[in-house]
Amino acid sequence: MPIPTVFRPVRSNDVQLRPFKAYKSYTINSNSEYSSSGYRVHNALHNIHAIHVGDNSYNYPINIIDGTNQHVVWKGINHRYYQYPFDATRCHELTNNRVTEKYLHYSASILTLPYFDVGEQIKPGMVTIYGTPVNTQITLIDDGKGNLRDSYINTSSFASASNLMFYMSFNDEFRKFEKQFGTISTGSIKYILDKQELNAQCLNVEITGGVLDSNNIFSGIASKHSDMSYIKVPHHALFNKFNKTDNWSVSFWYYIDSATINTNTGVSIISKYGSIDEPYIPKNTNVRTLRPRNFTVPAYTSNTRAWNKLRTPIHIELVSGSSTVVQFIASNGTNSTVLSGSWGNLQTWHHCAIVNNSTNVKMYIDNTLVDTDILPIGTTSNLANLIIGNHNTVNSLDFPFKLDEIRFYDYAVTESEITSLSNNHYLSGSLYQTNVAGNVFYRNGQIVVSSPLGKYNSGSGFFNNEWTGSWKGTHTIYENEVMVRVPADQLNYTMNPTATYRPASTVNSTSDIEKYNGPGDLFKSMFTSSFVSPYITTVGLYNDKAQLLAVGKLAQPVQKRDDIDMNIIVRWDY
Repeated sequence: MPIPTVFRPVRSNDVQLRPFKAYKSYTINSNSEYSSSGYRVHNALHNIHAIHVGDNSYNYPINIIDGTNQHVVWKGINHRYYQYPFDATRCHELTNNRVTEKYLHYSASILTLPYFDVGEQIKPGMVTIYGTPVNTQITLIDDGKGNLRDSYINTSSFASASNLMFYMSFNDEFRKFEKQFGTISTGSIKYILDKQELNAQCLNVEITGGVLDSNNIFSGIASKHSDMSYIKVPHHALFNKFNKTDNWSVSFWYYIDSATINTNTGVSIISKYGSIDEPYIPKNTNVRTLRPRNFTVPAYTSNTRAWNKLRTPIHIELVSGSSTVVQFIASNGTNSTVLSGSWGNLQTWHHCAIVNNSTNVKMYIDNTLVDTDILPIGTTSNLANLIIGNHNTVNSLDFPFKLDEIRFYDYAVTESEITSLSNNHYLSGSLYQTNVAGNVFYRNGQIVVSSPLGKYNSGSGFFNNEWTGSWKGTHTIYENEVMVRVPADQLNYTMNPTATYRPASTVNSTSDIEKYNGPGDLFKSMFTSSFVSPYITTVGLYNDKAQLLAVGKLAQPVQKRDDIDMNIIVRWDY
C-alpha cells in the first residue's frame, strides 16, 4: 500500500489579503532622553546670506542636540514647506490654502519624529502639544488639516475673513534683510487685495518690531515712517466702496515713535487723496503712459472746512494742535465729515477702527467709541492711489510713527469683532486674527511652531522650554488568511513512520511482521481500521516548488475525521 501524499493544493480564492490601519499612541516630553531614540528638536533662525560651511569665524548659532546650524535649519524648512507654500510641485505637503494656514516667521522651533514612531504618517487630528514658555501654559491642538491651533485664542469673535478686501501686514518683510529688521530704501511691500497677493511700491520704509503685547514683548513686524516715506497702493475699484450707503470698516495699529511732539504739526498715515497716476503722451515717444501727480492736503491744524472742496473716501491723520487727535476725514467735494479722538500716550501702541454701517460712521480708539457722525451724501470716490505712511510721494513727515496690521472690510464689523482686532494680550491676543501657531506635516513627521506672537518663543525656542507632546502614528497591518480544505476521504493516515512496516518472508504471522520489521510501505493493521485515527498538529504552506513558506501550529491536536470534510484557516499578520 503506497504512502499517501501530504500535499493539498490551495485554491486561489481561498487566499485573502486584508490591509487595515493601526494607530499607536506616543507621548514624549522635554525631560525624556529622546535624542537616542531618533527624536530631534531644532531651533531655526533666518539669515538672508548664504551659509559659509566650515568657516568658524562667522559664529553661527547652533542647536546643542547635534550641532546643526540654525540658519541652515531655517532655510531647509523654508525650502521644504514655506517658500512656495501652496504650490504642489514645489512643496512637500499641505498645499490646500482653503483649509491650511502656513507662515514661517524669522524664528521657529521644530520637532522631528523618528520613522518607527510615525509609520506612514502622523494620524491627522491627533497631535497635542502642551508647553510652558516663560512660565505660561500653552496648548496647541492639531485640527486635522495641518494647523496647530492655540486653544487660548478665541476665534468666535474674529472679523470675517471672507469680507476682508484689503490687508497689509509686514510680518513677512524680514525675508528682505540679513536678520529680521532693516530699511527698504526703494522696493515693494506685499499686500492682499481681493484675495490676491500683490506688491506696493515703497520708499524709505523701515521694517521694525511690531505691536507690543501686554508683557511688553513685541510681536510681529511693523513699518516705521520718518522724513520722506510712503507705501503706494494703486487705485482699485474696491476702494470705491467707502460711501455713505456702503457698509465698510478700517482697522489698524499705530505708534508715535517720539517722546515729544511739536504743536501745530501732523502726519497723514492713511490717505486716498494726495497722489494720482495720470495718463499722458510724451512727445519723444508718442506712447500713452502714466506719470505721478501729487497734491498737498490742507494744513493739519486748519479749519476742517478746507476739506469741503476736496474729494476723498479715506484720509486719516495724526494731529498735534490744541489737542492731540487721530482724525478721520471723508468728503464728497462739497461737504466733509470729520471724526477725531485722542491719540493716547506717546511711544505706546494703539488700535484704531472706523466703521460705517450706512447710517452713521464711528471711530474707536483702543476699543472705546470716541466719535460718531454721518458721511456726506453722494460719492466720495476718486482715482487717487492709496498712500500708507504719508499723503503723497513727496511730502516730508513732521514726526516718526509706526503702522501695523492694516485691514479694510466690506462690511461693518461688530463691537465684539473690534474687541478682537484690538486684543494684544500676551495669551489671548487676536490682533493677527488667527489662532494658528504652527503646522503638522503628517507624512514627513515634523511639527513646526512659528508665529509672530512672542509667547511661543522665550528666546530659546518653544521646544527648549518645558513641553509634552502626544500623537498617533499610522501603521498599515496586512492580515493574510488561507483556508486549507481537507476532504473526508483524504489525509486519513498518519505520516509517522512507526505506523508502517515492510514485509519479510522469514516471519510467518502478520503480527510478527509488524512487530519485528522496520518502517516500510505498508500500514500496520491498527491504523487501517477505525481503531486509531490520526491527529492534525501542524499545517505547512508551500510554494509551487515545494519550499516551506509558513508553518501553523494548532493550539491542541485535532482528530482527522473521515466522515466529513474539514477546513482549517491559517491566519497571520505583518
